[in-house]
Amino acid sequence: MGEFTRHVRDIAELSDVRLTKIRVSLVSVVDCRDLGLLGITHAALLEDTDYAVGQGLARAAIVRRYEGMLVPSATRYPEGNLIIFPFERRPVSDIDEEEHVDPHLHVPR
Repeated sequence: MGEFTRHVRDIAELSDVRLTKIRVSLVSVVDCRDLGLLGITHAALLEDTDYAVGQGLARAAIVRRYEGMLVPSATRYPEGNLIIFPFERRPVSDIDEEEHVDPHLHVPR
């Protein structure tokens, strides 16, 4: 939620949003959350104008045929973010919706 809402400029943007809780079970995920082991800084990964570092990490994961990768969160959420490469999903992997909420927010003008 933090990753999403940090980009919201006007609460009206949330009026047609669905919040969905999913359960993910993947066979091969690379953990890239410890940037020190990768020789990358948090600032370099999250540079707003140059996406080369993040794209390089993703490219390396895709070349190695990982289904996903765990990366640090821009909002410093401790568990990080899971990026899924749907074209690499294995037949035994699952992504299932557990529940969803449609907030139907209304912003009076």
